[in-house]
Amino acid sequence: MNDALLKRLSALYPVIETVPADLRRIGGGAALIGLTLAGVIGPWGWFGLVPLATGALRTCPVYSMLGLNTCPAATR
Repeated sequence: MNDALLKRLSALYPVIETVPADLRRIGGGAALIGLTLAGVIGPWGWFGLVPLATGALRTCPVYSMLGLNTCPAATR
């Protein structure tokens, strides 16, 4: 990717989570999807796509709307 595109993307989707928070979101989302595919829980488990996506993108639209940021100041 070129630098201009990276700057635009980082303005739209700022990194606002730490790596452990990302891993928890990805793990929780994957667990919900896995349980749904295994037939253990109902179709509501597909909501696991939301934390899976926000963890993979390292951003959360709700955090952005509320002005929350869990990243250390050095990585902002």
